[in-house]
Amino acid sequence: MKFYLQYVLFSCIIWLCVQDIVSCFLYKSRRTARQARYPPSPKLCCTLAEDEVHAISPEYKLNTRSSSYVTTQYPPKLVQANASVSLPSILYSNETRKGARRSGKTPFPAECGRSQVPFRRIVGGQESVIGAWPWMAIIYYVRRRGTSAECGGVLITKKHVLTAAHCIVSSRRGTTMRPRQLRVRLGDYDLTTDADGATPVDVEIESVIKYKGFDLRTFQNDVAILLLKTEVVFDKHVFPICLPFDAFIGEDLANRNAFAAGWGTVSYGGPASPKLQEVQLRIWENPRCEVVFKKDVPITQANLCAGDGDKDACRGDSGGPLMLASSDGRFYLIGIVSFGKKCAEPGIPGVYTRVTNFIDWIESNVETTM
Repeated sequence: MKFYLQYVLFSCIIWLCVQDIVSCFLYKSRRTARQARYPPSPKLCCTLAEDEVHAISPEYKLNTRSSSYVTTQYPPKLVQANASVSLPSILYSNETRKGARRSGKTPFPAECGRSQVPFRRIVGGQESVIGAWPWMAIIYYVRRRGTSAECGGVLITKKHVLTAAHCIVSSRRGTTMRPRQLRVRLGDYDLTTDADGATPVDVEIESVIKYKGFDLRTFQNDVAILLLKTEVVFDKHVFPICLPFDAFIGEDLANRNAFAAGWGTVSYGGPASPKLQEVQLRIWENPRCEVVFKKDVPITQANLCAGDGDKDACRGDSGGPLMLASSDGRFYLIGIVSFGKKCAEPGIPGVYTRVTNFIDWIESNVETTM
């Protein structure tokens, strides 16, 4: 199955339209609107060529899915995670990793980034399998009429989920959403059934930490942390990814094969996938990516670009991970799904927040909220 990349026109919001008509339509985040109720004739806040416009309502009216999508609490099951993998050399650094954590006392778990399934090369996009990416999180928006899955995220400690800043910013007002408006689900696979073998758990949010320099107009500094109200128990379905404290910092990642995963749409304008999808993506050189987006938004060293053609991340995958495997068999978070143009357009990559540029900010905020 092809794993196409799509993103919603991020600026087509009334409060931004008047400020900048150009940026109003050129960019689309990967935050899904699949649970939004649109009026019969959506009113566009700007005018642009039809092939560049994805109309959105002046406000999100989030509704409960069909009953199979309503969040349900599941009891966690503790299982030792110690799977090993054998990885082809193109996927990891030539240097031996010194470890995933800094020395000294740290809130970050010593064990991280271990997949529960043997490594397999992914050709194109495809359905994942249970336990392949146990750090995957789904971010639900909570409203009086119900909940809706809107973004992805990634578990980094027992109490912290990393995601994209635009996922926790109100599309109506541009303000940071309140903790009670969000909920995180961990350990799930098929969102339509309780009989898939997964043991998901839903967790309320204690606080929302957005990077202060986040710019909704350019998606620069697109990173945020969700502090969970309660600690989760690590098991074979719920397990943290490694952060690149020592790994990959200062390295040229161009032409490496990274991985992305999520429950986003599987084609441009198509339906969201109820089952977790995965794809293998080639990382671009930043100068080449800058050329592609030079008329639209700046691509800086705080960004990573990856994928094109028939492989990419997609609408609904915002906040999810771009992952790279190291020679020690662990998966490291190197990028956060941010924005792009349509889905899997030839010659156009998806753009990710480069995690190594924000590692000190992440560490500082995690340590102060433990």
